[in-house]
Amino acid sequence: MYAQASKIVGRKRNDAPTREKTMEYDFTENEKLAALHIVAECMWAICVDRPIDCIDEGSSLTNVLVLIEAGWSKHEAAGTYGALVKKHFIEMDKESTNDCWSDYVSSADCFTWAEKHWDEFEKNGKPTKAKAA
Repeated sequence: MYAQASKIVGRKRNDAPTREKTMEYDFTENEKLAALHIVAECMWAICVDRPIDCIDEGSSLTNVLVLIEAGWSKHEAAGTYGALVKKHFIEMDKESTNDCWSDYVSSADCFTWAEKHWDEFEKNGKPTKAKAA
């Protein structure tokens, strides 16, 4: 039994089963830009350089102000943020201890998705809503 366990642990990454599938999001360009700004804020908060590095940290709190600071109007930010919640990029949860809401990016899929788009986002200078329009 020990030999079997060590065999599994010692398996190379590229030998891993291919059943795992990363979630793909059906984002508009506006939602994609917003999601990347939210991930950038998560990365800043935990002091990492790449979206993929956020996975080990677990959930990362966020809020709609990230979008307002990146150039969305309050109205645009509310609509875009709501779309990201509806598409399960952002989760909203009511805490039982103090009866308040918390918004967070919690899925490894979110950060894996962002990793695929990060180089283009940086290459374009992390465009704000105003620059992208």
